[in-house]
Amino acid sequence: MKAAIISAEVDSELISGAAKVFRKIGISESEAIVLFLREVVIRQQLPFESLFPNQTTSDTMRKTDAGEELTAYKDGNDFYREMGI
Repeated sequence: MKAAIISAEVDSELISGAAKVFRKIGISESEAIVLFLREVVIRQQLPFESLFPNQTTSDTMRKTDAGEELTAYKDGNDFYREMGI
């Protein structure tokens, strides 16, 4: 197996916090990264549910907070009609 080096810019506090967890469970940062990558390959997706919104959701939340692009409905039935449900 040919080894490759990964370089990533990561907040130092994040690395420090993660390193503490890795030490508790007895693995190195490199071993943790390899475990993560293996899980990605096996599952063909991230090995956990992402709790961070994607760009579309982030944009929508920002617009909603700013009161932009909002739609008002008379009632639930009005909403369902608009959605074609």
